[in-house]
Amino acid sequence: MSDDVNMDEMWSGEVDQDELTKGQADLLMPKGSYQAVGPRTLTFNEDTDKFSGRPPGSIARIFGEFCWKAREKDVAAGLAKEVGQEIARGRVGFSVSPKRVNSKERGTDKDTGKPDRAFRLWMQANTAYKQAYQQVPSSGAEVLAFLRDYPDLGVFITQYNVPTERDPEPEGEPGNSVSSIYIPKE
Repeated sequence: MSDDVNMDEMWSGEVDQDELTKGQADLLMPKGSYQAVGPRTLTFNEDTDKFSGRPPGSIARIFGEFCWKAREKDVAAGLAKEVGQEIARGRVGFSVSPKRVNSKERGTDKDTGKPDRAFRLWMQANTAYKQAYQQVPSSGAEVLAFLRDYPDLGVFITQYNVPTERDPEPEGEPGNSVSSIYIPKE
C-alpha cells in the first residue's frame, strides 16, 4: 500500500465532520481542578466590553499555563495511577473585574440579579488572597499581583459548547473556561 497522497482527491473530497469534532475535543482541557504553572500574564480591556458594558481598563485578563495533578480522589476514580501524576496541562485565561455587573438570562437579556462571572471570580480571588496571606488585601492591585504571581493558585476548569446528553448539538465553538479560583488545600 502506498503512502502517496493524491492532492486533487484530498482537496476535492468531503470534509470529515467526525474527524473535525474529535480534533476539537482533543484540543480541550478536561474538566477538573488545576494549579498554576509559573507566572501568568496580566492585561486589561482597551475598549468598552460589548457584553458587560464595562469601560476600558476595568476588566483584567489573566492568562497562563495550568496543570491538573492527581489527588487521592482522582486515583480512586481511576483517572491516574498515583497521587501527583499529571492528568492534563494546558493554557487558559480568565477575566476579573471589581466593577459589579449582573448576568443576564440567555436569550432574553433579563437581569438575573446575580453577579456575572468576572465579578464572581473577583470575589473568589479576594477570598483566595485572604486564605493565602491570612489578611485582607489592601488594594485591587494586590489582588491582581496575586493572580499573576502566586505559585499555588488553583482554578477549576470547565468545558463549554461540547455535546452533552441535555444538549447534543450545542451552538458555537467548544472551549474551556475558568469557573472558580481557589487556594488548594493539599
